[in-house]
Amino acid sequence: MRVRSAFTLIEILIVIAIIGILAVVAVSSYGAVRQKVKIDLMADTLISTIKEQQDAAKTGRGTPVCYGIYFNSAASASQIQLITAPYVAVESVGEMADYCDMSKSDLSDFALFENFKILDMTAFGAPRSSYLIMFKPPEAAIVIGSDPGGALAPLSAPGSIFTDSLIKITIGSADGSDQKTIGFDVATGVAERIIDTGTNSPQL
Repeated sequence: MRVRSAFTLIEILIVIAIIGILAVVAVSSYGAVRQKVKIDLMADTLISTIKEQQDAAKTGRGTPVCYGIYFNSAASASQIQLITAPYVAVESVGEMADYCDMSKSDLSDFALFENFKILDMTAFGAPRSSYLIMFKPPEAAIVIGSDPGGALAPLSAPGSIFTDSLIKITIGSADGSDQKTIGFDVATGVAERIIDTGTNSPQL
C-alpha cells in the first residue's frame, strides 16, 4: 500500500511564521526607504523654491517686486514661508539706496513642508532660530534679516568674502529620524545640499 507524504501541522506553522517574519522585515525596510526618499525630495524642492524666488526677482513683469523665503525653526507650524514685498527704487524716493518695503510684505505658507520640520539652522557660523532671505530686482541682489518685520541688511556685492558665508538649514521628518542639510551661500547666491565631508567644514 502506497503511503502519501504530507506536511505536518508543525511544519506548516513554521513556514507561516517565516513568511510573516519576512513580510514584517520587507514592510519595515520599505517604510525606511520611502521616508529617506521623501526627505531627499523635500530638500531638492526647497532648493528649487529658493532658486525660483531668485528667478522671479530677476524676471518679474510689471511693477518690480522683492521675493524671499523665511525660515523659523521656533514656530510650531508654518516654519517656512514665501514672501513678496514691494520694491522701492532709488529714484522713486530720493534715497541713497533702493529697498524692499517689508511693511507691505505678503507671506504665504510653504504648504509642502507641513510634514517636515527644521531641526537646526545657522547663519554665518552662528545658531539662529529664524532667518529671512530676500532678493531685490532686477538682479536678485540679496538682502538678509532675522524676521519679516525687522530691518534688512544688504550685502556689499556679489563675491564678497565672508568667514562663513553659508546659511545652513537642517530639515527632517516629523520624528527627526531622517534629515538633510541644505545651504545657501550669500556670497554666490547658490543653494545646494550640504555635503558632509566628515570634518567641521561641510561644503556645498
